[in-house]
Amino acid sequence: MKHRLVLLSHRLPEAAGRPFRNQMPKQWTPGSSAASRLSRQQRMGERANYVLVEDGHFRLFFRHHFMPRSKWYPKKWELYSSTWRARILDSDLAPGPEAAIRCILDQKRRERQEWYDDIECEGAALIDRSRQVLLFFMYVQDFAHRAALLAVLARTWRAWHVQWAFDGTSDLAAYVGLDRAVVRSGGVMLGGPLRQALADLMIVADDDEIDQLVTVRHASGQVDGYGFRGDIFGVLRYGPEMVELLPADARVTACQFPRSGIHIDLVARELGLWAIDPLTGIDEWLPDEWPGWRIELWGDQYQEHIARCAVQVKDWDFGAGLETLAKRLEVAPPYANTHAKPEELERAREVIASLRGNRRNH
Repeated sequence: MKHRLVLLSHRLPEAAGRPFRNQMPKQWTPGSSAASRLSRQQRMGERANYVLVEDGHFRLFFRHHFMPRSKWYPKKWELYSSTWRARILDSDLAPGPEAAIRCILDQKRRERQEWYDDIECEGAALIDRSRQVLLFFMYVQDFAHRAALLAVLARTWRAWHVQWAFDGTSDLAAYVGLDRAVVRSGGVMLGGPLRQALADLMIVADDDEIDQLVTVRHASGQVDGYGFRGDIFGVLRYGPEMVELLPADARVTACQFPRSGIHIDLVARELGLWAIDPLTGIDEWLPDEWPGWRIELWGDQYQEHIARCAVQVKDWDFGAGLETLAKRLEVAPPYANTHAKPEELERAREVIASLRGNRRNH
């Protein structure tokens, strides 16, 4: 049976002209290559890609599966980069579009093919002035931090379409009409025996240190849960065989709120996954490794996973996320936002305070 891939992640269309919508989550560790599983401390710098789009779009007609189609691409766009600002992308964006544009214009201008690839890049932002689109991602502290950031941006970027780049920097490249391969690193492909791959990549976590929750539904109807540091997305390259070798010492019945999740239903032959960090092209290879399976990419919709698993997952705390963001807006130089005007920073603070108040009143 042919595989079925279902995208539920609001994946960015290749055509920049497709509609967007503000994304509020209903409620690390990108996993398409072993190299991307390096810890934050092991990474070299915190590099960011920036794209500024302006002056309208042009329409390109082409044929796809014998049907005429068209895509809209920007007429003019510029690429910029920073070797370290990915770590403060949230505080650069929170004060609003004008402050963010000033920040980008102050970064290093690059040639159009000089992108940091999807392993090097730890944060990216695209601003389309004419269509009022913000497309971005960064490595947030946790789910609550990301939720708070999206809530603030929905207000400080009012009337803009705020979109999370679920596939990382390749979503930005696709927006301006480039092939996603331009930013694909290739990474370190897994090879050799499955047991060795599991030993290399599966880091068992304590209940309060789980980054990824993996759940498996067996023929008996029993659902087992496993907790890991980092993620094991790369191990999915071995197909359903990997399920048999999940380590018993990783079994969990309860955990803190994770950064990502995988659910494997051996009965229905369904595989679902979600993450708040870039999946870096997982949909390009996953279906071939799980032939005959229904595969769903849930984006940040963790509820799809929670509804299917028997593990007690502690809820994330929106208030804690607001507190994290508020503190990050007040950091001292050199990591302070020096491009925002005082009134723009104050507006962001007021939005955070308002969201705190709304939370207390509910």
